[in-house]
Amino acid sequence: MKNWFGGACCNNQVAGTAAFAESQFVSSLMSELAKEKSERYADSVGINTFKEALALVKEERETRQANDRITFETLARLDKESALNKQDIECFKKEVAREFLDVRGDLKSAIALEAERRKAADDQIFDYGQCNYVRYIKKIDATQICPVVEIAARAAGPAVPDPNATTPAANA
Repeated sequence: MKNWFGGACCNNQVAGTAAFAESQFVSSLMSELAKEKSERYADSVGINTFKEALALVKEERETRQANDRITFETLARLDKESALNKQDIECFKKEVAREFLDVRGDLKSAIALEAERRKAADDQIFDYGQCNYVRYIKKIDATQICPVVEIAARAAGPAVPDPNATTPAANA
């Protein structure tokens, strides 16, 4: 058995030292391999995380661009509608101004017609009064003429009929 394990004791020690060195070398290689694998894993996780983040950013950008496109299309449509509304408002203002002028003209002509009608009516009333009534009657007392006439005038009544006096026929 001695020959199988290297012979003497010191050969065993050398063999053990060599085995130990080999084992340390294998352990260091395994640790380097493990470190390399962990770095690769970390890199792959980092790359995957970066890819996921990049995909999220890309998706967010596409969503924002779609929303911006919709917003700009809506604004363009609203601008067109606003321009059309401004034209409609201007047309409406012109129409209202025209109608206002028409109504104003109608009112002026109606007022002028009414003034002419009233003037004609006033003239007719004045002419009727001039034709049908005595303008002024001066009443003279009988005492101013003579005392004899005064007695006769009292007995006979007033010389000129008073238009404001009531007549016995009117009272009946």
